[in-house]
Amino acid sequence: MCLNQTKFSTMRIKSVSRFAFFLFMVTMMAPAVIKAQPDTYIPGFSPGIPVNGYVVLDNGDTLHGQVIWRFRYKENNLSGIRFITNDGENYVFNASDIIGFGDDPLTWKKEDPVPRQIKTEDYLSVPSYRRQNQVFMHRLLDGRLTVFQNRNSSIIALSNLDLNENIEGINFSYSPVKGLKIGDECISKPSVVRYRSRYSSYYIRKDNGELIRVDRKRFAEVFDNIFSDSQVIMDEVEKNPSLKDFKNFMILAEVYNKLTSPTF
Repeated sequence: MCLNQTKFSTMRIKSVSRFAFFLFMVTMMAPAVIKAQPDTYIPGFSPGIPVNGYVVLDNGDTLHGQVIWRFRYKENNLSGIRFITNDGENYVFNASDIIGFGDDPLTWKKEDPVPRQIKTEDYLSVPSYRRQNQVFMHRLLDGRLTVFQNRNSSIIALSNLDLNENIEGINFSYSPVKGLKIGDECISKPSVVRYRSRYSSYYIRKDNGELIRVDRKRFAEVFDNIFSDSQVIMDEVEKNPSLKDFKNFMILAEVYNKLTSPTF
């Protein structure tokens, strides 16, 4: 279904009628929210204030502007956003209206009040895990295996991540200093690998199929279903059995996407 002009205009009209009130509330709340943000920012959660971002319409077009979370959730996943284009037009999008969106959250250290932009967080519109309601999920990895953050999972402190060992595979290598490499190409820096690996649970969609929940307890149970269709990956696991440990899931998932890509 394409987002036709009538539907697009209706979203704009509805949002304009409430936008003045919204701006008043943001103006009143922004100082408190901004002050709290250094302590409260969590990946995959609301930035707390309007931030730069984009939306991808269901016809594939991309709009750039500011993203505002609407604080409407289904199964603890965001189901709608407000969006202000760079031209000043205002819209309300539900997850069923668009392909996805991205936002650029800001954070800063307590001792340094200058905000810095964090890596863009991408959200894809997908059916929810239990009831198949259309929601936005934070996409951590794209490819044959699309990996999403589970907002109900625990977030592991970066200092507690156990990713300090080198892994020398057949077609890849991982180093806590140099990151993840396929051949001589670095495909993910160490900080990116740590950022993606800090969750106790994930949702996976393989080849655009249904969502699969992955966590430490179920990892062995679902491992073959996810990876065994690739002999290249099974050879990597045979050489490095530690790849079957949940702590290395995001490393193996990215290697899988690269090694099973038609361009590899």
